[in-house]
Amino acid sequence: PSPSSRTGTQSSPIGELPRSRTAAGDVPPPPSSAILARCVFIYDTIVKVTDPGLHAHLRRQEIEPQVFLLRWLRLLFCREYSLEEALHLWDGLFYDAFRPAIAPADVPLKYPTSSPTGGAEAEWREAAAASARLPLLDYMAAAFLRSMRGELLGLDQTDCLRRLLAARPAVSTTALLTSAHKLRETSVSEPAP
Repeated sequence: PSPSSRTGTQSSPIGELPRSRTAAGDVPPPPSSAILARCVFIYDTIVKVTDPGLHAHLRRQEIEPQVFLLRWLRLLFCREYSLEEALHLWDGLFYDAFRPAIAPADVPLKYPTSSPTGGAEAEWREAAAASARLPLLDYMAAAFLRSMRGELLGLDQTDCLRRLLAARPAVSTTALLTSAHKLRETSVSEPAP
């Protein structure tokens, strides 16, 4: 067997992608890139804390976060919204990034310093730094996922993936920005898995 199959990962241009967890208690390998660490943080920290039911359903369906979050994070929702709507989202993201002060209620959930199995410290640090530059983006991605909650909970793996990859938003840009702010304000700091 190849080194990838022994470690439970698949080779990819963005790094080693963790394979799905198949049994309770399986611990995935540490993320091999900052963007994957950020996807894991959003999915296994923000979504898990703010909507445990949705998180558990997607985990049962073996939906990996990078499948949909990579596009959302890299393209800043350009595929999900029209250009005019995306510009509205970007205004909110950049305004939030350059606001003068952060209130204690706005302190985001904390990134881990390493994975449960050890390692990936540099990836987690880089992901945390990227999140600090656009602090609302992680919560916007979680809010966007939560906006599809009603649909996703009734779907199997194939239909969940179809819905997550469909370029049709379930919420307006104004509602998404509002929801992202509320998620961040109500989140409590817990260690990431």
